[in-house]
Amino acid sequence: MTKLRIVATGAIAALLFTGCLDSFVGAECADGFRESGGTCVPGAADSGADGSMDGGVPDGGDASMDSAVVDGGDAGDAAPDSSARDGGDASTDSGSIDAGDGGGADGGVGCDLGEVLCSMECVRIDSDPRHCGGCDMPCAMRDVCSGGACVRVCRAPEEICDGRCFDPSVSNDPDNCGSCGNRCASGLCTLGSCVDATAGHVVLVGHDYETSRPGVDRVAGNSVFLATGSPVEVVVWEGTATAASIAGVDRAVDRVAAERGRSWNRIVTPLDKILHELARADVLLIYPQAASTDMELTDAGAMLSVGVRSFLRLGGSVVVFDTPTAANAGTWQFLTGGGFMSVSGLTDITGASVAVTAPGDAIAVGVPLTYAAETNSVRFDSTEPEVVGHVDGPVVLHTVPLP
Repeated sequence: MTKLRIVATGAIAALLFTGCLDSFVGAECADGFRESGGTCVPGAADSGADGSMDGGVPDGGDASMDSAVVDGGDAGDAAPDSSARDGGDASTDSGSIDAGDGGGADGGVGCDLGEVLCSMECVRIDSDPRHCGGCDMPCAMRDVCSGGACVRVCRAPEEICDGRCFDPSVSNDPDNCGSCGNRCASGLCTLGSCVDATAGHVVLVGHDYETSRPGVDRVAGNSVFLATGSPVEVVVWEGTATAASIAGVDRAVDRVAAERGRSWNRIVTPLDKILHELARADVLLIYPQAASTDMELTDAGAMLSVGVRSFLRLGGSVVVFDTPTAANAGTWQFLTGGGFMSVSGLTDITGASVAVTAPGDAIAVGVPLTYAAETNSVRFDSTEPEVVGHVDGPVVLHTVPLP
């Protein structure tokens, strides 16, 4: 077969490269020859998929492209080009994003058990104060989230009342005065105390009742029954009192109870439990402390001072009986130690005549206007209001401390 050779330069060569060459490439060489550079030369025929560049000109049937070149639709590709996306590729190129991937969300947020996704953050809506019970449901400042509900937290001495924190000791709320739910009948509350609080009573009796008569018994009974309870709950402190004094006072109260159709419950209580028992009592009764020291009596009053004052503000009564004794200057020191009454001493007046000086006082009801002071009776050095008096000083004192 005749050997064909095309020689072209300049513009002609460019034209052949871009256009005319395409028609020649399709020309066939005889058996035993192959096309090379536009000439049929001896050798095996070109299959059209040699995988290389022939003479620097792209082979239109080439199976691949040089690195970093995109194969524009090579339908016959057998493998992906490196770093390129092959439009006819049978597989996904390395490093590419498969838009049709049916798997999970790449880089998404996965919450654990008990959590809820709120604004791309996993939270516990049962304990997170920013999302309490649900997303974007914050608790108020100082509240905590518990069980999916906002719970108020108060700082001592504040307490929760009607969904808010308040200090009962300084509250002026008449519906929650001094404590949550304590309503003032007058509608007035000042620093935790109702202005209409019931008046309390402090009574000091200069008889020990080891011996007595009905007229003197009424002083003891009337003092206890200033309280209006039914029965009257009476916390009694026996301490170092003699058995005779304890029995005498109790007998006097029982006699008056029978006369007036009243009743009382006697609650024997040690000193350190008195305040606990007073929370449910009407009266604190202290027998004559025959063997206590002055310091013990003063300290006892001071120790109970705060609680007893609260008891008095609630309308409670404190009744103290006294007697002359060598062990101390008088049981009245319990009252002065707690600041409940002003007394400076006592004097034995056994057998002397005494008289009712305040007949309108409730303690004087049924008491003879004049009677003889029985054994172990005393009068006091005090300017406190008296109900029964001796020529040298009061024998029975009764004060009503203001709330």
